[in-house]
Amino acid sequence: MQKNSHLFSAIAILSICLSVISCKKEEKEKEDNTENTPLPSFNTCDSVSSTNGLIYYPNDGAYRFEGNNGVVILIDVQGTITLVYDNEITMTYQLWGSQGDTAYSNHESLNGKHIKDRFGKTRSVIYPDGTKLTLVVEDTVILHTDWADFHQVKGVVIRSGNVCHYINMLCGSLEYSANHPSHAAQIDALFPDGETSSFELTPTGLIFFNSYNEEVPGQKVYERVDLGELFFDSPTQVNDYFDDPRLGHT
Repeated sequence: MQKNSHLFSAIAILSICLSVISCKKEEKEKEDNTENTPLPSFNTCDSVSSTNGLIYYPNDGAYRFEGNNGVVILIDVQGTITLVYDNEITMTYQLWGSQGDTAYSNHESLNGKHIKDRFGKTRSVIYPDGTKLTLVVEDTVILHTDWADFHQVKGVVIRSGNVCHYINMLCGSLEYSANHPSHAAQIDALFPDGETSSFELTPTGLIFFNSYNEEVPGQKVYERVDLGELFFDSPTQVNDYFDDPRLGHT
């Protein structure tokens, strides 16, 4: 009787082990299949469901991405993009500007103060935790003025770790939204960062600065240029450090 009990126990343990191995194999095959999924085409206006921290508000035609450590990104498909950081200090950096239904997002304001306009076609902002927003901009000039050429924004990429989202600004559709390491890396390599900014906390507040330029994917030219500063003890004060030669008030 005791031998039979030991036999039944051994069979049960073996069954559990085989079940665990089978589950792990199925999970690995599922991961491999997901990893091998090809990157979808962009600018097709084919929509997907929002996931991984991104919420769509259809009545407003707007998207909200909420990450970690006070990271919030608000995207109005009419052309206003607001990057919020609320951690020890509150910062909003806004890319804005449109004409009719055409979004340029070429003006830039730090906590409400217009400090510069975009240089070049593309633009990126990187949070301290690595979350990055990149504008995907039309190659052709849509509007020419005496002080700047305006390029229409056709897409916005948000990448946070392995999470990536692509919003088509021309038709307002979310074309990609997933947690996929390979795709996130491919999308990041596909679109150059252009004029790229970041920011850092200091003993007195926060400094927002340009860090590098990448017009050709993989070719970054580093040069730090401080753009503006905020202060812990004076929340409404914005020091503008950049003299944009195209703007008389900066």
